[in-house]
Amino acid sequence: MILSLLILIAIILALDFYGFYGLKKLLSRKPFLTYRKRILRIYWFMDVAFIVFSVAWALIIRNSSWPDYVQYRNYFYITGAFVLIFLPKITFLIFTLFNDLYLLVTAGLRKLAIIRVKTVSPAIAPPLLVVGFVLSLLVFVWVFYGVVYGRFHFQVKEVEVELTGLPATFDGFRLIHISDTHLGSFARKRPVERGAKIIASIPHDVLVFTGDMVNNEAVEAERFVEPFRRIESPLGKFSVLGNHD
Repeated sequence: MILSLLILIAIILALDFYGFYGLKKLLSRKPFLTYRKRILRIYWFMDVAFIVFSVAWALIIRNSSWPDYVQYRNYFYITGAFVLIFLPKITFLIFTLFNDLYLLVTAGLRKLAIIRVKTVSPAIAPPLLVVGFVLSLLVFVWVFYGVVYGRFHFQVKEVEVELTGLPATFDGFRLIHISDTHLGSFARKRPVERGAKIIASIPHDVLVFTGDMVNNEAVEAERFVEPFRRIESPLGKFSVLGNHD
């Protein structure tokens, strides 16, 4: 795991230098020039913070006496930090690439006298880089919301299904379908208990669970037996195993 992590970090840093090149180009223009040093420091601080955290946390996990499923769950913190820090950077990197391709193509066409391109003032920030920068900030906020709050924001979706040949007695039959709870991913019981209460509060005829109750081991589900046991389903509760189960 440590070797794979170091290889991943090396690849990310290589890409990061290209993103840094685009960021420097953006920050050398107005209105970003005022915040240039501060933003560049934050850019590299995020990398250093991720490297230190991921390596230290991986070593803590490997040298801990935690059960295997708890160790597995704790690696998700590294995954979450990776997505939070590098997905916004990759978003900006893509727009940096688009900007460079645009400059390369227009320079080539200008040289061949195929088109006459109006020169943009060097004091104005390239539009593609501006869009990339704004989108990367929005991606950061979106991922942060998902990691901190969104993953516990359970939603109920009602879908009406029409099946040809289904007996009329099934008209209005309500089936609750849940899957992929991956209970080993929850460090606290409260979110799962809240989810089970939501399920129990929905009028239904039968409850079906279609797999991946746990990540790797059956022991992951033991703490959550009671909340699911309390769900009353008139025609029964049924479950099948998923690939993780």
